[in-house]
Amino acid sequence: MNNDSTLATTPFLESEVTYFSKDSSVVDILEKKIYLYHQAQVNYEDIELQAEYIVLDWKNNTVYAIGIPDSAGNIIGKPIFKEGGETYYCESILYNFSTKKGNIKQMKTQDGEGYIHGEELKKSADNSMFIQESKYTTCSEDEPHFYIRAKKLKIVPGKRIISGPANLVIANIPTPVYIPFGFFPIQDQQSSGFIMPTYGYSVNQGYNLTNGGWYFSLNDHMDLAIRAGVFSLGSWRTKVQSSYIKRYAYNGSFSLSYSKNLLGEEGLSNFQDNRDFFINWVHNQDNKAHPNSRFSAKVNAGSSSFNQLNSNQTNDYLKNTLTSNISFSYSFPNKPFNLSSNLRHSQNTLNNSISLSLPDLAFTMNRINPFERKLASGKKRWYENINLSYTANAKNQIETIDSLLFQSETIDNMKYGIQHRVPISSTFKLLNHINVTPNLNYTERWYFNRIERSWDEEILSVVQDTISGFRSVRDFNTGFKLNTKIYGMYSFRSEKIKALRHIITPSISFSYRPDFSDEKWGYYDWSTIDSIGNKQRYSYYQEGLYGTAPSGKSGNISFNLDNNVEIKVRQTNDSISEYKKISVFRNLNFRSNYNLALDSFNLSNITFNGRTELIPNMNFKFDGVINPYQMKKDGTLINEFAWNDRLSLGRLTNFSFTINWSLKNSMNFENNLVNSGDNNNNNNNNELDMIPNQTLNYIDFNIPWDLGIDYKYNYSNRGLEKNIRKTFNIKGNVKLTTKWKIGFHSGFDFDNKEISFTSLDFYRDLHCWEMRFNWIPFGFRQSFNLSINVKSSILQDLKLNKRKNFYDF
Repeated sequence: MNNDSTLATTPFLESEVTYFSKDSSVVDILEKKIYLYHQAQVNYEDIELQAEYIVLDWKNNTVYAIGIPDSAGNIIGKPIFKEGGETYYCESILYNFSTKKGNIKQMKTQDGEGYIHGEELKKSADNSMFIQESKYTTCSEDEPHFYIRAKKLKIVPGKRIISGPANLVIANIPTPVYIPFGFFPIQDQQSSGFIMPTYGYSVNQGYNLTNGGWYFSLNDHMDLAIRAGVFSLGSWRTKVQSSYIKRYAYNGSFSLSYSKNLLGEEGLSNFQDNRDFFINWVHNQDNKAHPNSRFSAKVNAGSSSFNQLNSNQTNDYLKNTLTSNISFSYSFPNKPFNLSSNLRHSQNTLNNSISLSLPDLAFTMNRINPFERKLASGKKRWYENINLSYTANAKNQIETIDSLLFQSETIDNMKYGIQHRVPISSTFKLLNHINVTPNLNYTERWYFNRIERSWDEEILSVVQDTISGFRSVRDFNTGFKLNTKIYGMYSFRSEKIKALRHIITPSISFSYRPDFSDEKWGYYDWSTIDSIGNKQRYSYYQEGLYGTAPSGKSGNISFNLDNNVEIKVRQTNDSISEYKKISVFRNLNFRSNYNLALDSFNLSNITFNGRTELIPNMNFKFDGVINPYQMKKDGTLINEFAWNDRLSLGRLTNFSFTINWSLKNSMNFENNLVNSGDNNNNNNNNELDMIPNQTLNYIDFNIPWDLGIDYKYNYSNRGLEKNIRKTFNIKGNVKLTTKWKIGFHSGFDFDNKEISFTSLDFYRDLHCWEMRFNWIPFGFRQSFNLSINVKSSILQDLKLNKRKNFYDF
């Protein structure tokens, strides 16, 4: 029997009280009470109360609710109290509608990421709550795995939780960890606050406090964090980090780090005083913000040794190249013109070299058909196919090493110039199947200085002078290209293989270029190089940013042969499609050219490359170079083709291949492995793509295992010297149980006959806790790092770290 009624408002209540019970309701007129039995519910404004037994007292405007024992003596229908988005689970509750005060016994509620348990809760009219014998935790279990116990606790909803003296309890066992008071922010929005440092010890750097600082929530669009770390033996580091966002406009982050690392003992030969910095900036513009323009930035720059001495991430340590780019581009509306500007940076941390482009400007005109009729009628005329485009580049280039970057001679040696390029071409058909593409390419370079060389008899050396002044360097070439496609098909009578298809794309091209080293062009000269009068040709502009006009007449005939081979096989396990296509060779290409202008060795090297994915999950790539000429025993080449002496295309001078093999088992874990007894699995599947680069930070519990194998082989034969280099790398993840995950990365150095960089990562899901262990067992980066911490960010400082870095071994 359902009972659903409305209690009229009293002089003390502003809204109606509605109530419901699935079993029965009893009204006591004399006592002015209503008794609700079995799955009862009471609603008042934003308040909802559910329980097995509820008593409404309209005389005092109160409601009382409890659960009742079933036939087995278990309490069922315990009260659930909801108000303003907050939910309380309890043994009993007494609440006054008029004063909005309440008393709750044996309660549990969630506030933000935390859960609060209490023996007794008293709720005031401003929604503040006072709890006796409280437990605060981020564990969702009714019997939490850990909690912070306090006799008294106050909750200011949406702002903070404050407690008196508190003790950390793990597995119901009190620990020696006590605090005089507790403060837990629970604001829904970001707020400024202290960042708790991490305590540690290092043999070479001493006791330390790291990553501590202050977080500033500046506004809704920007924040700032200042962190620092100090070591008892003198080392220190600091980091300033900020994130910003403007909806529908842009977002990004910026960080600046500086460190001082003292290693070894001062006064001894092994002492090192390393001072390093690192800058990271990422800026992204929303595509809808400015349809015709775009600004973006990705900056990674700093000292060459920063990552090696300060980072614990495997990828940072193995990275030896840093690149940056700040770009702006603009497309003129309804015009074929585009403008772009880039500030580029490239840095090699092995040799400390730095390359800067400040800036690199480009103005381009998309390909147009200048003779095409606006109102076309009839057949298209031949000259309408003529098209051209235009590109102008201007750049300042700095090449130096990091220690000389801010020296005056670096600016003096800066290279700069402007280049214009105009390609003109057309296309037409020959015999309906052959595509013919004639072309003309013009290039002009503008420089503001040139070099001149002379022999100095006093120092017996070549002297080079730089002569200022505007100069232009021009060159051009012309030619044509013929290409077509040939299709071949072979059908099999086999039940497994139906057919093989071979697509051949041959092309022949011819290009002509005059000899721009001829003195009539004025780009080249001769310089004496020794005391006996030997001379060498050089270009006034050979050190220019865009090079110089090429020397030597060229009449090249190029040959290209591209192949694509596919087979169609029966799909035995697929009831939908009877056959499927498999690529035998996705690309198999051969290239060479013949220079008519040379008096010897006219044919260039024959190059080839290919790729196949014939084996599932395996990518096989190869490339090589064949020298077509004969060679003497002393390594000297002869102007005779190899096939005149023997049946051979020539001598293999270079050959390399790479095998990438990826394997994974995506079957349901519970059907393939023995369950460890842990049933909860709350990992975020949206982060799967980031696992290969950050194994410890993104744990995938949906794939029992995955494995990646890379093998590279490189062969070179330069004359009489042969060299073979082989590398092997393997990485993967193995899920032992629903809670255990192991990641690994290793390889083998065949040259040194030793295992290369190796890293082992262990992860254990501990429900509300997690354990991570990274171990590099040997090598320069030999180290380990053990971390056990609470998952929730609100108690992120509740953790245990044990670390031994590579410089401590």
